[in-house]
Amino acid sequence: MQGLHKLLLLYVLTGLGQNGHGISGGKTVPKSMMQYMVSLQDGHGKHLCGGFLVSENVLITSASCDKRDPKVVYYGVHNLEEKTKYVNIEKKCKSSDSDIMLVKLTKNVKADKVKTIEIPNSEIDLKVNQRCVVAGWGPEDCKKGPVKELRMVNVSVINCPHNVKDICTCEKGFCEIDAGGPLVCDEKAVGVVIFDKKLNRATIAKISTKQKWIKDKINNLSWKDCW
Repeated sequence: MQGLHKLLLLYVLTGLGQNGHGISGGKTVPKSMMQYMVSLQDGHGKHLCGGFLVSENVLITSASCDKRDPKVVYYGVHNLEEKTKYVNIEKKCKSSDSDIMLVKLTKNVKADKVKTIEIPNSEIDLKVNQRCVVAGWGPEDCKKGPVKELRMVNVSVINCPHNVKDICTCEKGFCEIDAGGPLVCDEKAVGVVIFDKKLNRATIAKISTKQKWIKDKINNLSWKDCW
């Protein structure tokens, strides 16, 4: 992982400090909101991880999702039990530090069914105590499967008490199923929830340090290093 551009970095406190508790401590997301959210699934109806659309045919998720071997992407989905449109995966590409994964879809999703979310154009300057949002389908008990309804939880940003690398670290408050969901601040996706199974904790990878790589892929400049 690359070093941070600033020493001032972030811990994200979810208020869900107990071990093994997922994002379901938040509230249900109205269907009119977060229409950029997608569910990466195995082709047999099983939700594997979340993601979010940054263009009509490119989404961002956690690189760890690749180990779960997703086959299809459901979009315009809030309730996992409701049938929505899906599209197959064409290519996948991991960032150099293997935190973030971009997924290229075989076709554009219908714009009237979904929305995309912006990513930062440059390094972001999050303020201490700034309120942001994380969304996903993680259960309150991480040993269980995903919840039906998409949920979101407010988080607060604080100074990191020591030097860290370019990920924002959060308290144990998310499940592996939450991986791939965005950290949204001021209507922009500034981070991606990633899950470290060995440490049994979630962290948030910063998007701004990878924005050129992401923009190049969105603009279809090069997918040769992908599979």
